[in-house]
Amino acid sequence: MMDCRDVPVSTGNLASLARYETALTLLNGYFLDPLEEVEAALAELGVDAGDRSVTAPAGAGAAGAMGMGGAPGGMGMMMGGAGAFGLKGNESPQEMMTAMFKGMRFLVEVEVMGNVVQSNATFPNPSKKERFTLFEMDFDEMMESPAFKETMKPETMMAGPGESMALLAKIPGFRRETNSEVVIDFKEK
Repeated sequence: MMDCRDVPVSTGNLASLARYETALTLLNGYFLDPLEEVEAALAELGVDAGDRSVTAPAGAGAAGAMGMGGAPGGMGMMMGGAGAFGLKGNESPQEMMTAMFKGMRFLVEVEVMGNVVQSNATFPNPSKKERFTLFEMDFDEMMESPAFKETMKPETMMAGPGESMALLAKIPGFRRETNSEVVIDFKEK
């Protein structure tokens, strides 16, 4: 049996393989709790994952050898343990995400040196007419929205970047220029 990257796997159980793929996607995306998927797969097989200790295979390196012990949710050790981002180690994935991204904002703007005559830009700056927002993510504002929580669900994230972007565009705090080419006509000052 092969995984979605055509790499041989050691299981013949399709349900376990599907859970593995979901956990791997979550881990690579740095969101939610990939261990929840692993634990669910183990529970389906009747394995008690209560102690969450992991024996690393040879050559796994420090990340594989550190284990996933400790806090419920399993992410405490992966996120640096207690104290990282002011966390105690027993927070939900949503609480961890909120702490990690608190105060974070990405903003990409363009400003012309002149008086704007016209533009097709979607987000002109209301307080500075020469400035236009091309991309903005205000995580504090986004994370307050129930729609953001829905967008961050694994099944939504795995649906593809197009669907995820369409959902993000509806969330307060997220703005992305929708025109494939932005034209700003201006007269130099």
